[in-house]
Amino acid sequence: MVMKLAIILLMLFVLFLFTTCDSPFVEDVYSIRMQNNINQPLSFTVSFNYPDTLIPADYNHLRGMPANRTVFYDSKKDWDKVFKEDLPRDTLSVFIFDAIIIPDDWDEVLLEYKITKRYDLSLKDLECIGFTITNPPNDNMRGIKVFPK
Repeated sequence: MVMKLAIILLMLFVLFLFTTCDSPFVEDVYSIRMQNNINQPLSFTVSFNYPDTLIPADYNHLRGMPANRTVFYDSKKDWDKVFKEDLPRDTLSVFIFDAIIIPDDWDEVLLEYKITKRYDLSLKDLECIGFTITNPPNDNMRGIKVFPK
């Protein structure tokens, strides 16, 4: 009798786990779409250090964007929380590079500031563009701070 009760309780517990809205086994992911609309691969990195607009020194954060493809930059935190808790100012910087960069070239990229574009984005900017950053910038990105112009 005790064994049957234990099995029933276990089954109810498992049923409860899988019927809740927030699964304990799945993490929420908040993404920024990085859309490459040209016929060559690009690289990008994201900096949380604005107003410091130096390229972040850590090569390991560099991500590739294949030609004519979209990749995602993910956060485990809602972007509203990221902007409130993790940024010194209300701006996120995204650096675009015109090639896939190998580690041996990274010091030169940093030293000579070899960027194709830098986007400085507020949370409102990201919301206005649907959390999609395109390269080259499209009409939706009018009003976004882009360097060089």
